[in-house]
Amino acid sequence: MNNIAIGKNIKKLRDEQNVTQQQLADKLGITFQSVSKWERGAAIPDTVMLPAIADFFGVSIDELFRNRMTVYHSIAGRLASVYDDTRGADDYALAESAYRSLFDSGDFTQYDLMDYAILQDLHSQKLVKQAEEYFNEAIQAAETGSRPIGKVSDNRDVRFVSRMELIKLLARNGRGQESIDAYQKAIAEEPDFAENYVFLATAYSHYCEQHDKGWETIEAGLKVDAKNTYLLHNGGHYLKMLGRYEEAIAYWDASYEADKEMPDNLFAKAYLYEELGKNKKAIEMWREIIAWLEQRGFEIELGFPKRELQRVMDL
Repeated sequence: MNNIAIGKNIKKLRDEQNVTQQQLADKLGITFQSVSKWERGAAIPDTVMLPAIADFFGVSIDELFRNRMTVYHSIAGRLASVYDDTRGADDYALAESAYRSLFDSGDFTQYDLMDYAILQDLHSQKLVKQAEEYFNEAIQAAETGSRPIGKVSDNRDVRFVSRMELIKLLARNGRGQESIDAYQKAIAEEPDFAENYVFLATAYSHYCEQHDKGWETIEAGLKVDAKNTYLLHNGGHYLKMLGRYEEAIAYWDASYEADKEMPDNLFAKAYLYEELGKNKKAIEMWREIIAWLEQRGFEIELGFPKRELQRVMDL
């Protein structure tokens, strides 16, 4: 057993976590003089005490004996470094919980804030990657029928929504050009598939905010399928962004007429009316949305539109 290493490491850990010799001794049921002897290398902890020491400091027994043990600002920082190495869900949960406890105590530093931000950034990168994988899996399952569809009535909806959300995900992470390239190629290979025009228009808008190109792409798609509800709905959004509000409303109306099970058009109109200062019309739309949800038994989803209705009524 390396007397010097373990003693130095116990002191490092005490300093790291602002623990006194007496506090450690009380936790272990020994005297502070015993702790002092360990740290001076005059004695070593009893073997049976090692698990308790390691548990107290949140380290492994192996770490206690390392000749070069890294010192961290807090136990939370140490756990964050473990997650950086493993990217395991359990290790993230431990680090997150440690930081929550640290922040709740009020005894944290600027380093802790920075390290917590790094932890969340690392975790978000992992989540983005996972989301991309699951979107692609959902698309494949919808296109091949390899998984049951569940309560959704149309496989196309799963594929469509997954593709749209994947485009947005990639755009938020600086990879929007991938979607533009992919759907330009898809249109060239399959020019009569209307939804590819929606996907390309969305890629233009979300990645580089080229709303004019988005609208031109929608127009090209409408020449393929003039009644496609997705083209009409998204066309309304591009017209809104181009300041052509009455046309936008007309497109949303046409989209809703083509598919009464697509309430997105009602939401779009409600928000536009409010932006235009037409609060009475916005109130009418929120009431229509609430009625739509009630008719279909969406009790959980009613909370949001009811709050929005009250918000507009209070203006």
